[in-house]
Amino acid sequence: VTTFEEFVKIIIKIPDKWADRHFKSQYSYIYNGNEILTDYIGKVENLSNDYSYLQKKYNLKILKHKNKSGKENWKTFYTEETAKLVYEYYKKDIVTFGYKVY
Repeated sequence: VTTFEEFVKIIIKIPDKWADRHFKSQYSYIYNGNEILTDYIGKVENLSNDYSYLQKKYNLKILKHKNKSGKENWKTFYTEETAKLVYEYYKKDIVTFGYKVY
């Protein structure tokens, strides 16, 4: 059985270009070098508002909320060390998309 800490240490060793799509940086999907490939970036934490904008613009169907997760704080899963490791690995995402570091 792999612990979360061991898992993090394995994932951060894999370069973005070889990473599974679940672990690639979001930056790698949205940018080609420094060129942005999209005209709109929404966030999961703003899904209702962000999807509402897209729904009106493109006449999309109502979005159903499935697989709703709990409201646990992410900090309960991370040690100070794993938080720093994840920050360094995903730093471009965190900075580019305006996330706060606690």
